[in-house]
Amino acid sequence: DKCQAEMVALGALELLVSKLSVKAAECLGQFALKEAYRIRLFKLGLVTALLKLIEAQPAVGAVAALLNLCALDDCKAAVCRASGALRLLSSLLFGGSPLNQVAAMTLSSLAEKDSCACALTDSNCDLALLHCLSSDDGLLVAKSSEALLKLTLVPVGRSVLWQEERLKQLLAPKRPETQRQQLMILQHLAEDAKGRRALMKAGVLHFIRPLLDSSEANEAAALAWNMSIEEVFAEDLCHAGGVPLLLAHAGHSYQALGALLQMSLRNEEVIKQLYQQDAVQLLLDLLQADAADAEEHRIALYGAKLLTSMALEMDNFEQAAWRSAPRILALRLRSSDGELRAELCSCGWLLCADQVEAEAHCNSFAEAGGLWAICIMLAEEEGPTGPTEPALGILTALCRNCSERQESFLQMGGLELLLPFLDRSSPQRIRHLAAKALCAVLEDPNLRMRRLTELGVLEDFSEILATFGEHQKI
Repeated sequence: DKCQAEMVALGALELLVSKLSVKAAECLGQFALKEAYRIRLFKLGLVTALLKLIEAQPAVGAVAALLNLCALDDCKAAVCRASGALRLLSSLLFGGSPLNQVAAMTLSSLAEKDSCACALTDSNCDLALLHCLSSDDGLLVAKSSEALLKLTLVPVGRSVLWQEERLKQLLAPKRPETQRQQLMILQHLAEDAKGRRALMKAGVLHFIRPLLDSSEANEAAALAWNMSIEEVFAEDLCHAGGVPLLLAHAGHSYQALGALLQMSLRNEEVIKQLYQQDAVQLLLDLLQADAADAEEHRIALYGAKLLTSMALEMDNFEQAAWRSAPRILALRLRSSDGELRAELCSCGWLLCADQVEAEAHCNSFAEAGGLWAICIMLAEEEGPTGPTEPALGILTALCRNCSERQESFLQMGGLELLLPFLDRSSPQRIRHLAAKALCAVLEDPNLRMRRLTELGVLEDFSEILATFGEHQKI
């Protein structure tokens, strides 16, 4: 640092720029690592000088100096404005190593700026980068993929990569070491409906299907998750054997669970295959496992979501796989929070409200401490909003026609926990659900009137009843 400062003080930067050569460029590249010197070099016109040098004498040192300068947005813009500069850099990708690697790094740096990303696609740099994905050079592949990923973050970049010619290259077989980069780029392209349709037309299913049974199954599942938003793709993947392949990774991949969840929302055949694969038991086993980190917590969350999706499609829950579900849900509910807690409640609500198995499910849920867990959930809400709908719903199912559970809830102080949700500041649906829960807890009309009068909330309760339909009042 001291040496550089002394050189700068003696006018070294101006001298090196004025007598630019490959060796001088290498030296200036070291100065360009510091922002203060980058700004000064930019003002001295080094970007233009380097581009002329690279065109006349392509060298790693000169391109590396340009790469270091491009940490500055003004330098990025200057490169993209310079006539023929992007085509020049693209041409270097077809050269030998390490020149092509540094060129790929430079294009990746340029792609970070939206206006430059547009200029890159206008100059067909993306085609050169796509060509690099077939290389045996791991670093070149990584840096080219990095640049392409940045292009997918810009609308114009995505629209160009959706083109048939580009997708054909992206979906072409590559070395196993390159498949992860392919999948990550495709995931971004599949975030838009137009991109998903283009990928389906290009045959993305035939690309994904074998990768679901490979070391890149996680990334392939993430792509399948995005693609399954399209109903036709979900059906095709189901018929192509995607359900058992995804389920095989469910224990360690929330992406696989997410893909199955998305598919299950679109296709009854998926639910049928999940039952055939004994998915209910597998998902319940996931919920019994301790979540040691964020990844395992996501696995539990999407496992609960998929279980709820399966429960929604059931006419009854007489199958043996569901018998242990209420107990497991209640036990996990006691140690969960946030979105997972709400999802566990949603599934429990469906089970405890089932006309055929309601009593057995309610008993199992309550015996495992589910009623206490609901009380904690209601008490921990920061005000009368939040994921309380399923909690109020399952409370209603638990206490209806069961004096023992009604009394238990009252002894836990549950009635006082319900009152905030009757308040006028609560959303209308929450107020309705709270009123229904209160009716289930205090089934005797005379007792209900007396207690509500004592607590000073009879007026609020009566107001809510006035908004109910006749069938709801009954």
